[in-house]
Amino acid sequence: MIDFQDAFAGPWLYDLVSLVQDVRRELSRDVADRLTRALRAARPEVDGADVERAVAVLGAQRAMRILAVFTRLAGPGGKPGYRAFLPRVERRLAENLAHPALAPVAAWCAHWRPGPCTG
Repeated sequence: MIDFQDAFAGPWLYDLVSLVQDVRRELSRDVADRLTRALRAARPEVDGADVERAVAVLGAQRAMRILAVFTRLAGPGGKPGYRAFLPRVERRLAENLAHPALAPVAAWCAHWRPGPCTG
């Protein structure tokens, strides 16, 4: 399957994050880890800590964007089926906000955003 993400150029890890943190289907931890290891093996010049930080940042950004879009789509007169995905998106956001690099964002979310997003 090829998904061009609207054919925009972006960070090289964005497609990995989109695949392993998909909100419409659950990917096993084993498969996600194998995909991540394979990508890291293909880019040995990139530090592992940098990859982990980038995955958390991109994952958090993606989860926040999807929360906004799905909340709007599931709203009054919309498509209520999107509500079923919101708990998974919240979980993905919380997992990403747990990364130390996102501590300020996690604190902001805990203070300003209603709902369960915590890091």
